[in-house]
Amino acid sequence: MVKQTSLFPEDDIRKKMSSRAVKKKFKKLVKKEEEIKLSAQSKKPKQEIYKCKCGLKMHWKVAEGRSDGCPQCNRHIPLSEIFEE
Repeated sequence: MVKQTSLFPEDDIRKKMSSRAVKKKFKKLVKKEEEIKLSAQSKKPKQEIYKCKCGLKMHWKVAEGRSDGCPQCNRHIPLSEIFEE
């Protein structure tokens, strides 16, 4: 009978993976996170309070979340009205 060397054979597979492949995956993840941070920083609102054509006033973050439609008049809120480009 063969003696089992590990309780979890998946650990052996992970150990055999080359460290280069792991480093490449890690670098890709770091780059994606940096891109997300940069895109979030580039958004600057035109004004703190967004005013819809129907007269409803809301914070720019709420207006961004409700871009599919104003809660009062159901008008689509384009992001170009909220953010500077």
